[in-house]
Amino acid sequence: RLLYRIVIMIVALSISACGAHTSNTPISRPPNHDPLKSVTASALFEEGKVLASTGDYVRAEQYYRAAVAQGYPKDRVIPYIINACIAASRMHDALQHARPYLQEHPDDWRLRQLVAFILMAVSEYLEAETELVRVIYDAPDQALPHYALAVLYRDQLGNPTMAIQHFLKYVEIDPKGRHAAESKHAAQQIQFTQKGAGKNDSPRRI
Repeated sequence: RLLYRIVIMIVALSISACGAHTSNTPISRPPNHDPLKSVTASALFEEGKVLASTGDYVRAEQYYRAAVAQGYPKDRVIPYIINACIAASRMHDALQHARPYLQEHPDDWRLRQLVAFILMAVSEYLEAETELVRVIYDAPDQALPHYALAVLYRDQLGNPTMAIQHFLKYVEIDPKGRHAAESKHAAQQIQFTQKGAGKNDSPRRI
C-alpha cells in the first residue's frame, strides 16, 4: 500500500538522520554475564545497534532501553527504539515509545512527522491529519508533510480540494523533489475528475 511505503521511506530517512556509526563488534563478555546490569550505557547502546543490524529488533530495543536506564541521552536513543519497533512491524509499540517523548518535546517536528506516518499506517487517519498540520505549522519550509497530507486527504479523508492544495504546495516548496512530478500529476488528475463530475452530476458538497 502507498501509505505503508511512505512509512518505510520516512523510517529510512530517520535512520539516516541519526547519523550514528554502527559498530560490527558485539560487546565482549564472559559466559552467563548479563550486560543489561553492568555494561556502560554507551556500550549497551552500541550493542543495540549491532543487534538491529542483524535483524534482532526485539533484543535491540531491550538494549536501547537499558542504555537509557543507565543514563544514555534519551534524545539520541529514542529514534533507534522507534525504528527497531517499526522494522519489526510493531507500529503500536513504536507509538507507545514516541508519544510520551513527543509530549515532553512538543517542538520536535521530525518525531511528530514520524508519529503521523505511523498513525497513517495503523489507520488512525484523523489523528495523523492533526499531527501533520502541526508539523506544517512548526516547519513550514518542509515539503514532505504536505505530500503526506495530500495523500491522506485524497485516499482516506475524502477531501479532494485540500488534497489539491497540499499536492501543489509540495511542488511549490520542492519543485525538483522526489514526489514533485507525482504531486503535480495527482493535482491535475483530481481537478480533471472534479470538472468531469461538475458536467455530468449535480453539484455535491465537499
